[in-house]
Amino acid sequence: MERIRQRLLNETAGIKKSEDKRKEREGKKFGKQVQVEKLKEREKSKKEMEERLKGLKRSKLCTFQRDMEDIY
Repeated sequence: MERIRQRLLNETAGIKKSEDKRKEREGKKFGKQVQVEKLKEREKSKKEMEERLKGLKRSKLCTFQRDMEDIY
């Protein structure tokens, strides 16, 4: 009776271990996806900021050139 009980406990422990490992693997996959999405989002926001800065630089350059033309 003791051996049967021990075998059942071992089986349940093995099943629990395998389930924990599976959950861990799935968590890693999901974590990776989140990380990739976050990196893409950062790149996108960086590009948008660069475009805004370009526009501001151009507008300042144009106003500076107009001011210079007015002076001369």
